[in-house]
Amino acid sequence: MKGFKIVRGLGIKQSVKLFLILGCPVLLTSASIARAQSSSTQDAPLPHYIAALGDSMTEGMLADYSYEEGISMWQIVGMLKYAEIKDPEKRLQAFRHDYADVKRSWATGDDQQGLVYSHFKRLAKYTANVEAYNFAISGSDSGDLNKQVDSLFKYQLDQGIQFDYVTIMIGANDLAFEKLEDVTSPQHYVAHIETAMTRLLEQNPEMEIYVVGVPNIFKIFEDTRDLVVKKILGKTYTCTDLRTMVYGDNIMFRPEDINSYVAIKAIYYQYQTGTIEMIKRLQKEFPNAYLKTYQTYGSRLKSKKVISIDCFHPSQWGQAELADLSWKAGFWPNLARNSE
Repeated sequence: MKGFKIVRGLGIKQSVKLFLILGCPVLLTSASIARAQSSSTQDAPLPHYIAALGDSMTEGMLADYSYEEGISMWQIVGMLKYAEIKDPEKRLQAFRHDYADVKRSWATGDDQQGLVYSHFKRLAKYTANVEAYNFAISGSDSGDLNKQVDSLFKYQLDQGIQFDYVTIMIGANDLAFEKLEDVTSPQHYVAHIETAMTRLLEQNPEMEIYVVGVPNIFKIFEDTRDLVVKKILGKTYTCTDLRTMVYGDNIMFRPEDINSYVAIKAIYYQYQTGTIEMIKRLQKEFPNAYLKTYQTYGSRLKSKKVISIDCFHPSQWGQAELADLSWKAGFWPNLARNSE
């Protein structure tokens, strides 16, 4: 599509996890919209330069695959080969190179033949020469947002442009630990996002920033817990088995560990409420900005359609639904979709 560019994230976070590509699945529970904005959304001007910050969800990790279509032996073998790469940075770089599909990102995707009608594609119908840049990095947590903001500022300076619309989705990696004490606290999580947003707003006090919250990953894990992925040599592997093999024995995958499971879900909900309150506070500090957050929403599709072959990331269907739901809760929900 005319005017579209992709800038891949420059930094990589070290980790001992197998792939470290956690993003945000799209299956969620109830449908409610959390908003914090002093100006009418109808007053928000259409942007010319779009930037996306976040993790593997926004980078489109595994969006070209789906559980519904199944996983072949060669795909399993192909993915497991990355475990042979001992250096965490090189391993993640290689996996991102082969499996991150930014053209199917809910935020900046420009795939003309696919299902994902991204924010960029919608805005491109109404703004001449609109450009989108994807700074998201698979494996990032909220503490990595500042590095992405650094990349955004550098690119902005080098290109002589000014971003006026920024999307942020981050948080699954903040929760993805085997021990509760390692999970990012709600205070730190919210502070990391606030710091990134403040830097953006100090540079452009009239910026439009849309924070799309972490989906209810607990719901999707519970719904798909016993889904069969593959039978190999008489052994049945479920989604729970696959998630544990790839991402480790995270608390999020262990509802039988009642105390820890309840505690980490409570942290997740505090991420949501803390973000809502923080954005209300920032809106008062930057009255000319357009700030919004979307925190709780529900999938209308079957789980096996919207999840990818790792039983975690969204498939192309999942990315398409996320684009649609977040758009309708965003700044310009009443813009007609010409292609519908």
